[in-house]
Amino acid sequence: MILWGKWVIKLRIKDAFKLFIVIAVVAGALFLLLFFGLREKKSVIHSGEYTSQAITDTKTGINYTRCPAGIGANNLEELYLQCGENGPEFYSIRFESPRRFLSEPLNAFGGAFVYRAESEPEITLSLFAPVSAKIFMEDEWVDSFYAENVDGGEGFAYVKMITDAFKSPVEATPTGAYDEAWFSIRLYSENYPGLYYEISFITDINGVSYLNDEVTDTLVPAPDELTLRMIG
Repeated sequence: MILWGKWVIKLRIKDAFKLFIVIAVVAGALFLLLFFGLREKKSVIHSGEYTSQAITDTKTGINYTRCPAGIGANNLEELYLQCGENGPEFYSIRFESPRRFLSEPLNAFGGAFVYRAESEPEITLSLFAPVSAKIFMEDEWVDSFYAENVDGGEGFAYVKMITDAFKSPVEATPTGAYDEAWFSIRLYSENYPGLYYEISFITDINGVSYLNDEVTDTLVPAPDELTLRMIG
């Protein structure tokens, strides 16, 4: 019986060793697939040259210029272009061709500079043609103005108030210091589905409200009806 037990133990050790070999081989194969897969993925990343406000894609020859603050990306996709081994990285933007727009990595507040190809026209509010908006306060979503075909036009009316305020802007001067808290209005467009255009809604300590175009840094009085919707 003792010999029989030793033989069984020896057999089990042998089987365990075989199993270990099989696991090691499979794990090694998976590692090699992953390693070469990552190398292949990395190899398709475009290389580029970077200055403070411009990028050149050395693979396609496309030159990009930095959009003003106020133009942002809604969601990023994969890494598309890298400048040098440890240089700045730029990502493709969901719903936008990387041959038109790229973005820096999003920061903790969801913001980053967007770069447009030089062949693309400079984005203006009228060219952007917004159809809806989301309102944020201290980076928290608080309200939405939906597109005309979503809520029968009620929300779109507020979007139109905002764009109309900048068509022939009467530039404003604050009557006092700004309140600490203000609203960020992110406008969305069918022309640029991956981007947003930011307008700030600000109130000064005297209760006067303003809209500021964060792209052009133009301050205008906020329409009364919009002020009533925003702060009551």
